[in-house]
Amino acid sequence: MPVLPILQKLLEEYRIKTNGKPADYIFAGERRGAPLNLANLANRVVKPALKEQEMSPETRAALEEVLKGQPEDVRKRVEEQNRTVQWKGWHAFRRGLASNLYSLGVQPKVIQAILRHSDIGTTLSYYVQTADDESRAALQKIEDWISAL
Repeated sequence: MPVLPILQKLLEEYRIKTNGKPADYIFAGERRGAPLNLANLANRVVKPALKEQEMSPETRAALEEVLKGQPEDVRKRVEEQNRTVQWKGWHAFRRGLASNLYSLGVQPKVIQAILRHSDIGTTLSYYVQTADDESRAALQKIEDWISAL
């Protein structure tokens, strides 16, 4: 299965760490060798990593002070760029991955393969979400095309 070069490097380091012995699970707990519990992984690794990215209360207060009196669109843009990212779960992670790949122009069949779905309908119906601005831009293209006729 094709993987990103960074993941290939990490898997190679893991293979070296385990002395090249095949493991029952790639992502196994160190003590028992059983598969990782993804909820525990999220609590132990993902959520703390997101927490580190949060703005301190002092910095947030300073930012709010600077934004006072600024136009609404400026405040909204700054708030969007500095909002706290919250972990929404593995399904949301996969959904975000699918939607971002789709918006980057990756073919649906490729997204299906990455997510390991047997049916492309599952990928397109439940994982790929289009942003409202993308829908508006698509409709604008149709309007421009009709106007050019």
